[in-house]
Amino acid sequence: QGVDINDSPDNVIRGNLISGNAVDGIDFIGASGNAISGNLIGLDANAAVALGNGGNGILILSSNNNIIGGMTAADRNVVSGNAGNGIVLTGAAATGNQILGNYIGTDATGLADIGNSADGVALNNGASNNTIGGSSAAARNVISGNNDDGIDFDNSTTTGNVVRGNYIGANATGTAGLANTDDGIDIASVGSSIVIGGAGTDDGNLIAYNGGDGVMLLGTAGSGVAVLGNSIFSNGSIGIDLGNDNVTANDSGDADSGANDLQNFPVLASANTSAGNTRITGTLNSNAGATYRIEFFSSPTGDSSGHGEGRVYLGFTECSTDASGNAIFNALLSGVSVSAGHVVSATATVKTGASSYGSSSEFSQNRVATASA
Repeated sequence: QGVDINDSPDNVIRGNLISGNAVDGIDFIGASGNAISGNLIGLDANAAVALGNGGNGILILSSNNNIIGGMTAADRNVVSGNAGNGIVLTGAAATGNQILGNYIGTDATGLADIGNSADGVALNNGASNNTIGGSSAAARNVISGNNDDGIDFDNSTTTGNVVRGNYIGANATGTAGLANTDDGIDIASVGSSIVIGGAGTDDGNLIAYNGGDGVMLLGTAGSGVAVLGNSIFSNGSIGIDLGNDNVTANDSGDADSGANDLQNFPVLASANTSAGNTRITGTLNSNAGATYRIEFFSSPTGDSSGHGEGRVYLGFTECSTDASGNAIFNALLSGVSVSAGHVVSATATVKTGASSYGSSSEFSQNRVATASA
């Protein structure tokens, strides 16, 4: 390893070139409260050419409350070109870690692809209650150009993790693709209480241009993954995929089981735009006596599947199902304009508390926006 810290807390690793080592660039084992910032990990001194470590860029094993990156450009680590993953959080004791403001899979400008050979960020073996990104541009990670997934939740239960405000599959300007080869976010482990995005104004991730799905949950992925407020578009497959089988049809009463309980998606009846406002109507059939957050999205063109994706987040409404599991919604989005001819889609996410959410659906079938009085 380039740097190996074992059972030693409160260290600072800053401003180094950590590249070309036989195994990992940095290993933390049982080491908590450390800071890793301003390093080049897996690149040459100009951060323009891969000089990868033979394993992962950074491995955090059973270590908690570490900060990787920070809130200024000087704090940014560039973790790219490594033979394994960019950053790995692993073990049940890998909790409370923050990954902030890094470039993972790109050069120092965030505009060129120098991908890690596996995932950009991997969480596994019980790594829980960690944060990737944040609700400000300063906290944003660019996780792009990697040769597998952008972010991968894999191998055993992971809970309470938050992925917020990142660019996943796009360059540092968010204006062009720098694709992760497979999915933007892949959830293969049994996960719960995982939030991708959030209900806040600036919580959403930009998940675009990836080779596979935007967000994919395998059939073993469990439930309670909330996908909220994101911009998801131009991915190689569908935007949100429950079960890794493309669009999953709704079922009566939402009684089926699988990834995210195979939550039914809304059915849109109309999308009308006029005088800078948009009204969207539709229905939801799901579990009886539950409250759902219905989020709306627009895109210039629809996905080839006819469902989503969702380039522009428009807003939301809430509805509650009756004893038969049915709900009707009629949402007026004031001050929200959608160009006539663009497509509108929606997702449904079960509400579990006053400000907490559970399983999200795939994108609904698209409805073309029409101009009306």
